Amino acid sequence: MKLPTISPDMRDADVEDLIRRVREAIAPEPLPTAVLYHYTDPAGFLGIVGKRKLYATDARFMNDTRESRHAFDLLVSGQSDDDMRAALDKLKDQDVVMRHGCFFTSVSELPDSLSQWRAYGADGLGFAVGLRASDVGDFHLLRKGDPVDDVEPSLRQPLRIKVIYCNARKEDLLGIVRQFVAASRQNGPSKKNLFAAAQRLMTFFAIAFKHDGFSEEREWRLTWVHGHDPKLREWHREFRPTQRHGLAPYVEWALPTHAIAAVTYGPRNREETLKVIRIFLNQHDCNGQLYASSLSYR
Repeated sequence: MKLPTISPDMRDADVEDLIRRVREAIAPEPLPTAVLYHYTDPAGFLGIVGKRKLYATDARFMNDTRESRHAFDLLVSGQSDDDMRAALDKLKDQDVVMRHGCFFTSVSELPDSLSQWRAYGADGLGFAVGLRASDVGDFHLLRKGDPVDDVEPSLRQPLRIKVIYCNARKEDLLGIVRQFVAASRQNGPSKKNLFAAAQRLMTFFAIAFKHDGFSEEREWRLTWVHGHDPKLREWHREFRPTQRHGLAPYVEWALPTHAIAAVTYGPRNREETLKVIRIFLNQHDCNGQLYASSLSYR
């Protein structure tokens, strides 16, 4: 990505344009696949199909809390200048960077992935719900069960972020953050805005970056960031119990009627279960294709 000069007197419009370009780089169009698969346990499957709702969990409450630290740790690694490192350390407080709300749910390009059955699909007893990628833009944010219509569309629909595993690409993008922070340490009319821009970019990178050891998952993240909009700061939260965190905040999206294109049932489900799943899908007017996992599972 060719960068403009980031300086203390950078115009606000240029800052916003650069952030927009970065967002487009991590949320590319068009999507490379027609269907994205969400791996879930039987309870999650019942909710997605039966209620046509999809949960997005607060990014600070991921199953593996180290994931949310990955981008922040990379940001300061190898920094020898003490003053610059101190400035970057301010961005390492993820609660400060992400306090304005960042929620996501994970999907994959793969309909039948052994590692994802084990990690997210109830150890092979779950389901991979295939969502039409073309319908993701029609997901609608809910507030207390009702569609939200009093905010702009970009704040009520998910941003489709392609997870970045390549370390070289991560460094290129983090270089933009470091330039914003370096410019914010100099005197200039945009000093505060430049540091705020670095915080905004780190919000996205905390979601987009994942260790390259997970690259086989080919993950995307359907993401909602409400930023500084005062209408969206408090009322949007729902809460669910989790074994790892106690209570985890989440938001809900309503799915379009035909959003579910396919369902793959996990490798540990019995063949007899197929008939039951078909009955359930028919009861809820779900016409998606049904597939059995082709993997052997031990």
